[in-house]
Amino acid sequence: MVMEIDLVSTIKEVIGDSAVKVSIRKVPSYITCFVPEDRDVVLIHRMCSKVKEVQQLHERYGSDISDADITGQPLEAPYSDIDNDTLGLFNTFDDVFIERNEEDDHLPLPLCDARSILSHCRLNVNSPLPIWILTDGSDLKKTVLLSSESDGEFISRSWAWDHGCSSDITLDSLLAKHVQFSNKPLHQATCHVKCSFDVCKVLTEDSSSIQSSTTLHASWTKLSLEPPLLHRSTEIKLHTRVRIGHGRKGLLFIWRQISLLNEYIDLLSKLASDNLYAVPVLNLPSSKSVLDCLGTAADVSTLHSRIHKILKEPIKGFNSVNCDKKLEQVIEQYSLKDKPGTDLTDRLWLLFIECSTYQELSGCIKELFIELNKKNGPVPFLNSSNISRLGSVLQREGGIHDPLECLVEIGLEKLKKEMLLIFSKAQIAAGYNLNVPNLPNFSEVSSSDWLPFTKKWHTWLCQVHCAVEILCNIQEALALPNNGMFSIAANILKVYTGKESPVQNYSGIIENPVMEINTIIPVKSVEKDVTNKSPEEWVLTLTTSTDIQKFQSVFYRTMKNPFPCLESDLIDDDCDTTSTTFSRWFEFHSISEMFCV
Repeated sequence: MVMEIDLVSTIKEVIGDSAVKVSIRKVPSYITCFVPEDRDVVLIHRMCSKVKEVQQLHERYGSDISDADITGQPLEAPYSDIDNDTLGLFNTFDDVFIERNEEDDHLPLPLCDARSILSHCRLNVNSPLPIWILTDGSDLKKTVLLSSESDGEFISRSWAWDHGCSSDITLDSLLAKHVQFSNKPLHQATCHVKCSFDVCKVLTEDSSSIQSSTTLHASWTKLSLEPPLLHRSTEIKLHTRVRIGHGRKGLLFIWRQISLLNEYIDLLSKLASDNLYAVPVLNLPSSKSVLDCLGTAADVSTLHSRIHKILKEPIKGFNSVNCDKKLEQVIEQYSLKDKPGTDLTDRLWLLFIECSTYQELSGCIKELFIELNKKNGPVPFLNSSNISRLGSVLQREGGIHDPLECLVEIGLEKLKKEMLLIFSKAQIAAGYNLNVPNLPNFSEVSSSDWLPFTKKWHTWLCQVHCAVEILCNIQEALALPNNGMFSIAANILKVYTGKESPVQNYSGIIENPVMEINTIIPVKSVEKDVTNKSPEEWVLTLTTSTDIQKFQSVFYRTMKNPFPCLESDLIDDDCDTTSTTFSRWFEFHSISEMFCV
C-alpha cells in the first residue's frame, strides 16, 4: 500500500498538474476490450470537472522530448509522427444493470500530452505496473489509448486507434495489417476469435430497469468471421443476469412467501432477545403481497370456520410428469393454492398467514386442535417427509412450543416440498442436484438450535429460488425444451446451492438482487441463436512471437462505444447510429521487446 502511494505521488509530481488523475486500480472496462487481464495498472486521465482547460503539458515540458524511447529505437506509431495505415477495434459488454459508474467520468488527454507523460515516466519513474493513458483521438489516427510497461526483461508499448463506422472491413485486410505490423509471415501467428450475441433482454413490469438479460459468448481459433460451429475449438458460454424478485405468477408467489418467512424469522429473533411476548397485542407482518398473488376473492368467513372447511376438503391427486410444459408453467401449476397433492399444512399456511396478530394466530391453532379432536377417522393428508412439528403433532407425535415458530415451520415445509416437486415434474434436474440440506425434523431440534436451523432451511430456499429464476429466464430466452436444460440446470444448481454459493442469506439478495451465471452450453443448443446473426461484439486477436519480440494485434468491432468520452466526440458525422447494423471498429497493437544489455 505504501509503495502504491509513493508510485502515484511520484507520477503526479512528474506530471505536475492537479487536473490529471493518477490512480492504481484494476483494468477499466475500456481497456479490457483489448487486454482482458485482471491486474492492477496505473491509469491516467483527466478529471471530470468544469475548471479551466488543463495547461498543455508539452508546453510546460518544452520541445526537447524526442521521438525515441529509452532503448534509443524509433517509436512505433502513434508515438512517432509517422502516418501508418491501420484499422479499428472493439468493446466490452455494457452493464445494463448499472446506469452509470465512475468510468463515465474519465476524460481523455491530448495525445501530445500523453506522449510527454509516458516519456517522462519511463525516464524518471521506475513503475512495476503498466501505465495506461486515455487519449482524445484528435490525431489523424484517432489514438484513444497509449500504454507502456517494463518488467525488467521486456519493454512493451501499446496503443489503440478508433476507426469509427466502417463497413468495408474484411478478414483479409485485418490479417494483412498484422503481417505488416509484425513483419512476420501469417503462418507464424496464433489466432483467437470471440464474439457476443445479446439474445434477450426483459424489462421489469414498470419498465424502470432490466429484469433479465441473456448473452452468448462464442470463441474459436479458426480464422473465420462467424463461429465455425463444427470446429473442435468452438466454445459457447451462456451469461445470464436476473434481477431476483420480479418473476411472474408462480415465481413471484414463491418469492413473496420466502420474503414473508424472512419477516417472521426476523420477528422471532427480536422476540428471543427483547421478550416482546408480554405485550398485549403483538402485530405480525402483513401477508397482503402473498395473498394478492392468489388472485381469488377475499373469503369473508371467519378463520375458525375456514379451518373446519379445510379439514373437509378433498386432496387433488398428482398429475403425470409435465416435461412437455415449460418450467415456468410447471411452477405455476405446483405452487398455487389448489395445486395437486396439497399437504394439510400447506393449506393451513395460506390460512394462518392471514392472522394479523400473534394472539389471533394462537387462537387459530387452538381451534385447529379442537376441530381435529371432534373429527373421527384418519388424520387428513400429510406428506411423509413433512419436517414441521405441526406435522408430527397431527400424526400424534410431540407438541408445539410456539405458534409463530409453528407458522414458520409449515411455511418452510411447503416451499421445500414445492421446489422438489417442481424439478421432479419438469424433469429438468435430478433430486441430488438440489443439494437439499441433510437436517433432522424440527421435532428433533432443541429450542436453542431452532433459529440457526431455521435460517439454514430459509437460505437453501433462497438459493434454489435464485437458480429457478435464472433457469426460467434462460429457457424463455433460448426457447429450449426441458430435456435441453438438464446440463444447464445441473451447473446452475451446483453454483447456487454449493458451499461457495453467491447467496448466503436473504439480506444478501436484497442488497444485491442481480444474480448471474456463466456456464458452457452445448453448441447445438444455440445454433439458431448464433447462425447468420450480427454479433454485438466481435474480436480478432493475432499474436506473433519470437525469442526476443512479441507482436499482438486486436481488431474489435462493437455496436457500442466502450470509451467514457461522449459519442459525439468520436463518431463520424455520417455514421447512422440508429441503424441495427451500426458498428464501430477499433484497432489495438502491442509490441514487447527484450532489453538489450
